[in-house]
Amino acid sequence: MHNALRIPGFVSAQRFELAPAQRADAPFPWGYLAIYELEIDDLQQSIDALAARYNTPEMVISEALHPQRLGLIFEAVGPRVEAKA
Repeated sequence: MHNALRIPGFVSAQRFELAPAQRADAPFPWGYLAIYELEIDDLQQSIDALAARYNTPEMVISEALHPQRLGLIFEAVGPRVEAKA
């Protein structure tokens, strides 16, 4: 996780574990989630830098990860909305 933050554009990272309370019944395909926040003008530059370092000594990928792990990139389509106190 910390290695990703060395890539230009990556500004934050946070890990999550699946909570016991869910709307649907198990089984679920994954139990963990990592969210990375990027701030950069050239997204492709960050993607290329990530691909170049992925599973090298600069960014070792744990064998504990699910073999069908999924990494997708999303762009905001609206403002962040927060609850008012």
